Amino acid sequence: MIDIFEVNLPVGDWYFYLYQYSTGCNLGMSLYSKAAGSFSKSNYFSGGYANSYGSGENESFQVAITDAGYYGLVVWKAEAADYNLGFGYWIAVGNPTITLTEPNGGEEWLVGTEKYIYWSNWGDPGDKVAIDISRNGGSTWTNIVASAPDTGSYLWTVTGPESANCRIRVRSTTNSAYQDESDNSFLIGSRTVSGTITFKDWGSNPAYNYVEGGIVEQVEDFGSDLEVALAVLKRVDVAVERGVQ
Repeated sequence: MIDIFEVNLPVGDWYFYLYQYSTGCNLGMSLYSKAAGSFSKSNYFSGGYANSYGSGENESFQVAITDAGYYGLVVWKAEAADYNLGFGYWIAVGNPTITLTEPNGGEEWLVGTEKYIYWSNWGDPGDKVAIDISRNGGSTWTNIVASAPDTGSYLWTVTGPESANCRIRVRSTTNSAYQDESDNSFLIGSRTVSGTITFKDWGSNPAYNYVEGGIVEQVEDFGSDLEVALAVLKRVDVAVERGVQ
């Protein structure tokens, strides 16, 4: 036994991670409740034991706390041969989480292209995740994949309909408390033509003419959704010129 820490844990799932930054020792750690009475390898808190990776390796465990209060966290050397060796480590404790990293807002994705969805884990939210998309800023969601390996990435062939208010959500399939979504909206659009595009019938007469190369085409009807139309056209990389109908 080399260090003992007192940790105050609320009810919930908690992930403990021991990182060895300067050691050749085989370190382990274990968690004890107030009821244990003593610190021994045989009476650690259920699930609160880690010594599986060998000398110089990092250790971790995850426990479910149902009785809030103070617990004892013990770090120890597993082998007698290590007792005279120096060491350095730090410990992080927190609730397990999933964090979506991409798309996180501002991206512009074309329908039909392949794009990676990326996320990271803290702790063990489970082996599988579900991935959803919202096209209205998070008000409603539809499923992209119901169960994908929790590897931190998923290759998606982008589908319509188009929207300037898309968000992605990644969530654990075993515990819905572990989920995250895009912080801000991103665009899904399509490259429909390479030329001038004219949209009409927006409000009381203003028309927006998109001029390039002297060609004028009306290729799609967005109705009154000017925000989507402008965003889609921005991604087509055409010059913008405002005119009248």
